[in-house]
Amino acid sequence: MATEYDLNITKGSSFSVEVTAQDEDGNTLNLSGYSLRGYAKFRYSDTGHFLNLNPTGFLGDSHVSGKLGINLDATGTTGLNVTQGRYDVELYSGNYVKKLLKGFANVLPEITTAD
Repeated sequence: MATEYDLNITKGSSFSVEVTAQDEDGNTLNLSGYSLRGYAKFRYSDTGHFLNLNPTGFLGDSHVSGKLGINLDATGTTGLNVTQGRYDVELYSGNYVKKLLKGFANVLPEITTAD
């Protein structure tokens, strides 16, 4: 079962989160040999996405520790509309796919902007 975790992304700001992927029994997953993908959509039925999360597994020993990250720079969040959508992150290799994370992707308004 995927871990529920909501992403609160402020428009125009950098966003970073690190999560440890676990199996149904709470054991840490080994990410070695797998790829990750994740997208945010307005609705489940949408064929496209409003944000590619580009999740990454951390290099070295952390692949074994199951740590994955989502990192967005301020330039990448500036063009987002303030909204609430849904997202998920999957681990995959060939025909094997396992959903690791899911939740709401909240894009919050920016208050302070550069002059």
